[in-house]
Amino acid sequence: MRKDTKHSTPTGHTKSVKAITVTPDRQRVISASDDCTLNLWDLTSGALQLTLMGHKSGVTAVTVTPDGQRLLSGSEDGTLRLWDLATGITISTLLGHTGEITAIAVMADGQQAISASDSTLKFWDLYSGILLRTLSTHITSVNAVTIAADSQWVLLGCNDGTVKVWNLTNNDSQIYTFSGHTKSVTALALAVDGQTGLSGAEDGIIKLWDLMSCTELKTLTGHTDLINALILTPDRQRAISTSNDNALKVWDLESGQVITTFIGESALRCCSIAQDNVTIVAGEESGRVHFLRLESA
Repeated sequence: MRKDTKHSTPTGHTKSVKAITVTPDRQRVISASDDCTLNLWDLTSGALQLTLMGHKSGVTAVTVTPDGQRLLSGSEDGTLRLWDLATGITISTLLGHTGEITAIAVMADGQQAISASDSTLKFWDLYSGILLRTLSTHITSVNAVTIAADSQWVLLGCNDGTVKVWNLTNNDSQIYTFSGHTKSVTALALAVDGQTGLSGAEDGIIKLWDLMSCTELKTLTGHTDLINALILTPDRQRAISTSNDNALKVWDLESGQVITTFIGESALRCCSIAQDNVTIVAGEESGRVHFLRLESA
């Protein structure tokens, strides 16, 4: 059994924190907010190091390239910005979407990225800033995107309650659809080996999938409102979820039971975990960023 304790809750954002991520070197945390800024935090101390300004609308998505040198962010106004993490300077602004960016992901080689807005996916060359191609999913709006480590598969969480799997190496063809949710799919997570996935929905339900056999393994119940973010640990033994019910939950996937719960003062919109599998950061509707740590009971 394990428990979590709040490490610190620094202030820095004035509006809701929509997305959060930890750099690969486990040194920094980047939070993205409706206040149009991104904040860089020291993971150990929780100290605010730098604020990135440039977006004209709320920042809805953020990710770091595998080499830890660049940051990609997406905004409500449909723009993406690529930043130099060492200097905090914008490298390029990527234009092409007309609606809010709902999800972004960087491929394993760090050279290309995918962004989602409405029912389209756009593929970008991060070095040139050029739009490579647009994929129309011909489905309802895409709320969440995650890419397998080999960059061959992409999972889409859709408004119609389905999780769709696309093969990016076979003419961008849709391979199969998971139909288990009755409400809009709002969050996704994928194991490092690409064999196991998690999906969370508007009704607070989380499902664990075996992507190789296309079967549902478990349904996790405990949240009472929309799931905002999901994490699957590399060993596939635990999952972490945040919800509009103000809760962050850590799950044991073998039993399907909650190990521990952290309650914020408002909706917890996003979360990320460092590669030590112990340090968790979560962003709140209030603008707070929580630094949490899993400790043995």
